Amino acid sequence: MSDRSPTHKFDRWLRSAQRFEEKWRRENQECFEYYDGCQWTEDQKAEIEERGQQPTVINTIRPTIDMVCAQEVERRCDIQVCGREESDDSKAQLMTALLKHVFDNCNFEYYHSCGFREAIIGGRSWLEAGVYTDERGKDMVKVEHVPWENVYLDPYSRKPDASDARFIIKVKWVDRDMVKTLFPGKEAEIDSTFDDDYKGQEWEAQNEASDRGQAFYYDVKTQRVKICECWYTKPEKKSVKRLNEKTGKKEEAQVFVQAVHFVIFSDEIILQGSAEDDNANKNPLGVDLFPLVPIYCMRDHQGRPKGIVRDLIDIQDQINKLNSKFLWTVASNRVIVEEGAVRDPDILREEMQKPDGLAVLNDGGLQKMRLDDKYRDLSYMSNHLNFLLSTEQRISGVNDSMLGLGGVNERSGVMQSTRISQGAAMQTTILENMYFSKQRISLVLLRLIGKFYTDYRIVRVTQPNGLTDNYEFNIPERDAMGNPTGGIANKIEDTLYYDVILKKVPPFNSMRDRMLTIFAEVLKSNVIPAPIAGKMMLLLSDMPNKEDLVLELENFYSAQQAPPAGQPMAPAPAQ
Repeated sequence: MSDRSPTHKFDRWLRSAQRFEEKWRRENQECFEYYDGCQWTEDQKAEIEERGQQPTVINTIRPTIDMVCAQEVERRCDIQVCGREESDDSKAQLMTALLKHVFDNCNFEYYHSCGFREAIIGGRSWLEAGVYTDERGKDMVKVEHVPWENVYLDPYSRKPDASDARFIIKVKWVDRDMVKTLFPGKEAEIDSTFDDDYKGQEWEAQNEASDRGQAFYYDVKTQRVKICECWYTKPEKKSVKRLNEKTGKKEEAQVFVQAVHFVIFSDEIILQGSAEDDNANKNPLGVDLFPLVPIYCMRDHQGRPKGIVRDLIDIQDQINKLNSKFLWTVASNRVIVEEGAVRDPDILREEMQKPDGLAVLNDGGLQKMRLDDKYRDLSYMSNHLNFLLSTEQRISGVNDSMLGLGGVNERSGVMQSTRISQGAAMQTTILENMYFSKQRISLVLLRLIGKFYTDYRIVRVTQPNGLTDNYEFNIPERDAMGNPTGGIANKIEDTLYYDVILKKVPPFNSMRDRMLTIFAEVLKSNVIPAPIAGKMMLLLSDMPNKEDLVLELENFYSAQQAPPAGQPMAPAPAQ
C-alpha cells in the first residue's frame, strides 16, 4: 500500500468530512450499542462485579425508539404530483401513478422506515435514487437505503436536503479481485498502490480505529479495497430562454447552474473519471440533483446530526446503576458492631446473608450491634427510579399512555387520549423532517423518470384498496389508417421540469376516498333516505362494475314502489 497521501481534491474533501464527523461517528456508534442493549463497558462490568453487584440492564431506549417508529408508520402520508396549471392535471395524475409504481417495485416504504429508524437513533441516514436494467433490458428507477456510516457530507452544508453541499461521498468496501473486474485497465495501478507487503505500525494502529481504519483505503487481512463514489457540483453556464418584457419575445440568456459531476476513486487511483478535467466526470444519471438524500432527526448548532438516544444515555446509565444497587441492597444486610461483640466477623457476614442465618454473639454483644435500616434506602431508590423514568418520557415524548401502560394522572379515556396526543406532538419536528426527505427523494425520482422512461410503457399500480390500475405513456400517435405520425402522446420527458410540483396529501388514495369516509359518518344520522344513500355510496366507491350495481339498486327500489299488477295508480295530488 502506498505510504503517501493522494494529491487530488477528492481525497482532501473526504478527509475534511472525516475530521468534521469524527466525534459524531464515535458517539453514534455508542447510541446504536445502547439501543441493542450493550450499555456497560468492560471496565465498568469488572468494577461492579468486584463489588458483588450485577451489571443489570433495563433497556428503556429500545421501546422508546420502537414507539417513535410506530408513530412514523401510523402518520405516514402519501405523495401526490400536482400540476401548476389546470392543463397539467392529467399528466400530474400519470406521474403520481409512475411514482407509486417505483415505490411499489423497490419497497420504498420499508427502506424509508429503515432510514427513519437509523436517523432517530443516531441523527442521520441516507436514501439513494438510482437506475438499474431489468431482465427485459429496460431502465428502471429505484430507491435504496444506504447505512449512515457509508456516506460523508460536505462539512459546510446546512440545508436539510444537502442541496447546498459541494460534495457527497459514498464509501463501500469491495474485494480486491472484484475491483479489477469492475475497472478493467486499472489492474497495474491497483497492484502497485495496494502492496500487500506494507504492514507498518501506523497502518495497524489506524486499522484498529473506528470505521474500519477510515484514513486508509486497503485492508491487508481481508484483501478489501475502499471504493469512494463522489458526487460534486460545479458552477457552469447554461443557455435558457427568457421573456423580454420590452419586446415581448423570448431571448437566450446565459445563467450559472450547479451542475452535478461524478467520479470514482480509491487512494490515488481515479477508477472512473479524471482528477483534473471536470468535463470528463459526467453525471451518469443526467440530472443536476444529488441522488443521495439525507434523513435528519435533529442537528446541533454546528450542523452535526443528533438523534434521540444521545439525550437518553445519561438517564439510561443512572437507571442501570441504580437498579444494580437496588438489587444488591435487597439481597444484602449491613451490620455495625463494636469491638468484641462477635466471635468471628467473617462467619457473621456469611450468616447474615442467609434467610435463616444464625448469629452467635459474645456476652453483651447484642447491645454492641446494630442492623442498618436498608428499607429506607430502598424507598429512596424506588422514588428516584420513578423520577428517572418520568424524565426520560418527557425528553422523548413516549409516555406510558402511548406504550399502553396507563399513568398515575389518568382518570378517564379522555385524559389518556390527551396524553397520547401530547406525546405525539413532541415528535412533530422529527416527522416533519421525515416528510421533507420523502418529498425530496420523490423529486429526484421524478427527474430520473423523465430522463430514462422514454419508450412506450404500460405500468400497473396497486391501489391501497387492492385494485390495480394500468397507465400508458409515451404512446406513438397514429393516423386514421393506423400509420405512425411521428408524434408521441403522454410524453413524460418534457413535463417534469416546469409543470409539476410535489404536494403532501392525506393518507387517502384520492379525494373520493376521503369524501366516502366523511359521507359514511353522515349516514349514521339516518337523515338521507336509503335509496339515495345507497346510490351515492356506490358512486363514491372503487368497487368493480359499480354502474351495473347502481342500475340493479334503482330497479330494486322502483319495483318496491310500483303498485301490484291490475291495480290502478293513485291519482296525482292537486296542485
